[in-house]
Amino acid sequence: SVDSRRISTVGGLRRAVQLFSFLSRILPQDDVTWRIEKRLLGMEPFADFDASSPHAKAVLLRGWLEYVAILEKRGMDSIDALTSIGNALGSIAEEMNTALPLLNAIIDNRPMPTDNVAISGWLYDEAARGKKLIEVFTDLSVLYASLNQVFLVGIQRATETSVFLGPKSHRMLTLPLVKTLLDPRGSFPAPAVRQGFTFICTIIDIAFKSFDDEGMGMTAEERN
Repeated sequence: SVDSRRISTVGGLRRAVQLFSFLSRILPQDDVTWRIEKRLLGMEPFADFDASSPHAKAVLLRGWLEYVAILEKRGMDSIDALTSIGNALGSIAEEMNTALPLLNAIIDNRPMPTDNVAISGWLYDEAARGKKLIEVFTDLSVLYASLNQVFLVGIQRATETSVFLGPKSHRMLTLPLVKTLLDPRGSFPAPAVRQGFTFICTIIDIAFKSFDDEGMGMTAEERN
């Protein structure tokens, strides 16, 4: 069954995210944590990130990054928001890795999977198997390109966010994201890999710089 609380259009989702962002600026901190954050980060089902279209994913990612900036400005904890961003980027990366073998199977004239495959609301099921392969290839190519674009923009903005956040930005380095970017067997697009490595290296550099700064503030006795 479909949850009636889910927002069914990208325009509606964008307006909801904008409303939550506005409220998170003006409401008391406890209300933001217990009422706004639960909805904005998808802990209550007004949106399902994994089942959303690439366009909707972009709206949510942008909203979460803006929310982190609001929390930082208000001196509030942003751990859950940062983890949501890392998980979202990892989810997109995994979806791209799911789509690519299907595209390659069509190009190489190899058998398609017999099990259903769901990617960002797109479904390869019995109905899709009845379509011409060129139609499936066209739909999947557009989906893959859209996911790639959302990933590139999202991880670039996450990199920029990590610079002003400092050491706490390591919360965005979630296992699904790092695993996909560092997998030597993967065939992730080169621009996405480069941007991903920039993201990882930026956060690691921030962490080391913070460690060095803390070390410089210690006495020789404390360092020993």
